[in-house]
Amino acid sequence: ADALVLDLATGTARIPRELVDRSRAGDGIVGLDITPAMLEQARDKCSAGRYAGRIHLVCASGTAAPFAAGSFDAVICGFGTHHMDLQHMLSGVRRLLKDGGWLVLAEAGAPEFWRPWWGRAFLWFSLHLYSAFSGGARARAEMDAVTNMRTRDEWRAMLSRAGFTGIETREERARRAWYPRILTIRAVAGPGD
Repeated sequence: ADALVLDLATGTARIPRELVDRSRAGDGIVGLDITPAMLEQARDKCSAGRYAGRIHLVCASGTAAPFAAGSFDAVICGFGTHHMDLQHMLSGVRRLLKDGGWLVLAEAGAPEFWRPWWGRAFLWFSLHLYSAFSGGARARAEMDAVTNMRTRDEWRAMLSRAGFTGIETREERARRAWYPRILTIRAVAGPGD
């Protein structure tokens, strides 16, 4: 049987389409996103050709996905978690995964530079300067997203608390100490209670 895969914060369903393109995946790919406009674009891209009937799209929050416990063999997310309550999201993802199922994330990670008081002051000043020149809801959303970024070690701790094991992380070097890093994370859903 085909593995059932959930793409969390699917946006325009780029990752599910890539999965179909690169594999012989059946109809076991679900894309979930909270934004109806993004899912409308995803539906347009997935409604015909090789994607038709193979990618199922659901409008819901990544922290309150409407699926039964143990529904998925894998959950993936590409750059969508920074707008979520991370610990709540990870606990929800663990619930959705079968024991031994995989969580695979790619996300912007906070540099250690942001953790001491002077790094937080630099970040605060930079974000407020950005907001002053950018303004509006988009700037506020980006400020919230940046302050929600976690370091590699913080991700490991959160994953462990949520019941994941076999945690592997990789961090791409940034050009400057204060730039966010690209993190790739893979973890296994540990045995349930």
